[in-house]
Amino acid sequence: AQGGDGYKHSHTDADHPFTKKETFKGVTIKSAVDAAKEGKVSVNQTDLYVKLSERTRLLVQEYFDLPKRLNFAFTHLVCRHALADASNVGDHLSHPIHSDNCLVNEDGPGTCPEKSPAYTWRDYSALLYLNDDFEGGNFIFANHDGKIQAQVRPKCGRMVAFRSKSIENLHGVLGVKSGTRCALPVWFTLSDEPRHLESDRTNSETELMRMKILEQRNQKKEEL
Repeated sequence: AQGGDGYKHSHTDADHPFTKKETFKGVTIKSAVDAAKEGKVSVNQTDLYVKLSERTRLLVQEYFDLPKRLNFAFTHLVCRHALADASNVGDHLSHPIHSDNCLVNEDGPGTCPEKSPAYTWRDYSALLYLNDDFEGGNFIFANHDGKIQAQVRPKCGRMVAFRSKSIENLHGVLGVKSGTRCALPVWFTLSDEPRHLESDRTNSETELMRMKILEQRNQKKEEL
């Protein structure tokens, strides 16, 4: 995992892109495959990551009954770790209220224009939770003035999915007060334009398949 790794902003450092009360680390598909090539993780672990992300894509495709193929826009396994004083500061936001494809209140209250630097091509979002042994960190839906409308408690194996469009599903994450919260967010697009697709995914999957075949061959040699 790398600090930020996909959430690096000019006004913050990589390890704390949203709040100083937590550290934030992420693993992209490419960095997971690179780690497997370097022997830092097993090929099976990386393969599980890729398969889980594909499983979320299929579930979202089926649940929303989409007639067109849903494509990957970005995949990012992330962990938020509460710092020592996080439990003493009251409620805080680990990830501010936002939309996944527009700029909230960019043109005034209640607005969310779909323009750069927003990821305007993102159409659906999904979050698969990987653990629940931490305090705080609820996922929240909110309206445009920040008032919380609903909360979801992360639980290992639970997934939340929603349309990414405009202000209909503004959301955020409450601060983690203790422990480490890990999840697999995945963003999808109905676009098939190369510039909108997860650029490293195809090459990474091809490399992963090559490693799997090589590992299977080596295992057969050992058995012989």
